[in-house]
Amino acid sequence: MTEPSVLRWEPDVEADPATLTYTFGGVAPVASIRPGNVLSTWTMDCFGGRVKSTSDMASNVCDPRMLNPQSGPFYVEGAAPGDTLAVHFVSITPREAWGVSSTVPFFGSLTATPITAMLHGPLLERTWIYEIDLAESVVRYVAADTPFTASLPLDPMHGTVGVAPALGEVRSSLAPGDWGGNMDTPEMRAGVTCYLGVNVEGALLSLGDGHARQGEGETCGVAVECAMDTVAIVDVVKGSHAAWPRDAGVRNCGLGRVSGVAGRGHFFGQCHHPEPGPRCALAVGQRRLFQQRPLVWRMTIDDEGPGLRGQRHEARGTCLGLGRIVSGVELLFDLCRARDGVAGDQHRAGFGKVDQKRKLAGH
Repeated sequence: MTEPSVLRWEPDVEADPATLTYTFGGVAPVASIRPGNVLSTWTMDCFGGRVKSTSDMASNVCDPRMLNPQSGPFYVEGAAPGDTLAVHFVSITPREAWGVSSTVPFFGSLTATPITAMLHGPLLERTWIYEIDLAESVVRYVAADTPFTASLPLDPMHGTVGVAPALGEVRSSLAPGDWGGNMDTPEMRAGVTCYLGVNVEGALLSLGDGHARQGEGETCGVAVECAMDTVAIVDVVKGSHAAWPRDAGVRNCGLGRVSGVAGRGHFFGQCHHPEPGPRCALAVGQRRLFQQRPLVWRMTIDDEGPGLRGQRHEARGTCLGLGRIVSGVELLFDLCRARDGVAGDQHRAGFGKVDQKRKLAGH
C-alpha cells in the first residue's frame, strides 16, 4: 500500500471576517483531497480570534452572524450522493496556550432566550481566559471574583464537523442536522472516525469550533473555545449512506444535538443542547420517521451547571422517558425507534481501511 499524501491548508488570519466560511453548503471548495489521504489544517476559535482578553465582550467585538468560522470546505474526490464520508481524527491539539469562555445575555440554558422565558434577569456578560498547558495536559480556570482556581483535564474536540446538506440547502455553522454541523458532542476527539452521509458531489467537508474541553453540551452557550491544529484521514465508503452522523463505528449525532450509537441493532443517545426543551421535541419528531429497530436510549440533560440536576434515563424499545430540565419543568420524551445508517460489515471494513492508513501516516 502506498503512503498517503498530505494536504496542508491554513485559514488566512488577516482576512476580513466577512470573507470566512460560516455555513455548510453554498461555498466553493478551498481545496480537493483524494480518498485515503491526510488532511492537515487548523481552525479558528468560534469567535474568529476576536475575543482575546477578559475585557473583550463577544457582543461588542463579534458580529453574531459571523460565529463558528469553518476551515474548508474540502472537495473529496469520488465522493457522491449515496456514499458515506469517513473522517478519522488522528490528532486534535490546541494551537495556542490559552482558551476563552463567556456568558452572553439571553444565550444558553442558564438564562432566558427569545424562545424560553424565565423569571430572572439576563446573565451578566463576562469573559474568562483559560491557560492551556499541553505539557501537563490540563486547562486552568481562574474565577473572576474569588481566588478559586481549578485544573481540568485537557480533552480537545471539534464542535463542528459536517458536509454540505442535501437539496442545495445552506445551513448556518451554528446549526446541527443530518449533515453534521454544530453537533457539539465531546465524543468528536482524536481517535474517533466520524461518518457523514454524502449529499452532494465531493461531499464538501468543513470543520471548526475547537474546544479544549467541553461538558455534555454547552450550558452557558460556550465551552473552552480555542484555535485547533488538526490532522485527519479522509476516506469514502462507497454505496452506503449514513442517514445520521456516526462516530467510531458506534455513535450517531443527530438533529437537535442528539448524539447516539447505532450498532448491532441499538441506538444510544445523549441530549446535550443548551435549549433542551424545544430541541428535544424536534429531535423526537424526527426519530418517528425511523420505525425499524428497538433502541437503547440514554439521555443526559444539561447537568453541568451550578445547581442543575440532570437526570439520566435508559430504555429499550418504544418507551417513555421523563427528564427534569433546568427550571424543574418536566418534559415527556416519546422515545421511539431508530435505524442503522451504514451497514455493519461495510462500517467495520471502512474503519479497518482507515486504521491501516493511519499507521502509514505515522500516528
